[in-house]
Amino acid sequence: THPGCPTEMPPSSLCRHAYARVGLMGNPSDGFGGKTISFSLSNFFSTVRIHPSETIAFVPNALCDSLGGFSSLSELHSKLARDGYQGGLVLLQATVKRFFEHCQSHKIALAQRNFTLSYETNIPRQVGLAGSSAIITATLHCLLDFYELGEQAMPKPMRPTFVLSVEVGELGITAGLQVRSLRSGARRSQVWLRPTAGDRLSRETCGLGVRRTA
Repeated sequence: THPGCPTEMPPSSLCRHAYARVGLMGNPSDGFGGKTISFSLSNFFSTVRIHPSETIAFVPNALCDSLGGFSSLSELHSKLARDGYQGGLVLLQATVKRFFEHCQSHKIALAQRNFTLSYETNIPRQVGLAGSSAIITATLHCLLDFYELGEQAMPKPMRPTFVLSVEVGELGITAGLQVRSLRSGARRSQVWLRPTAGDRLSRETCGLGVRRTA
């Protein structure tokens, strides 16, 4: 059992996680010609839980979502200045929206089941460890397993592009494929992204990187 998941969970509940990422060398857009080396870190991770419910609901995280309950104006100001106005709830919601659109566009029939999503994370914010994409990735894995969809519904090479579309397309977060390719399927891994015949690493090349799993 992963340390981020409770030891006792209802049989119908699922718990999925994704690790933090650190880039060791290169960037898809810099002078290395698109080659990168990056690693996932097993001691920093995001955990998302899903369980059936009457309606679709999202549970705020007490530490990450600024929804009220401040002891003073000073505390409100400090928290919003440090963490911003949007916590992890928007990441869950945007992922669910894109997931539904993906299933519609690929004519994937979903069971008539509603759910509740919640999350936790110990990935430090705004230090380059890609905490947002970790939450999105773990949410995607929860949804795929909750609806019992396999590799055919969303092959692993497609998942980095899906995560990127949530961040960039839905939320306007500046992001690239290096992190998302690393998390597309491995638990703890290193990834090398190589450009194709051209000089740029495009979205379509995300499945062509070399991944070594620890």
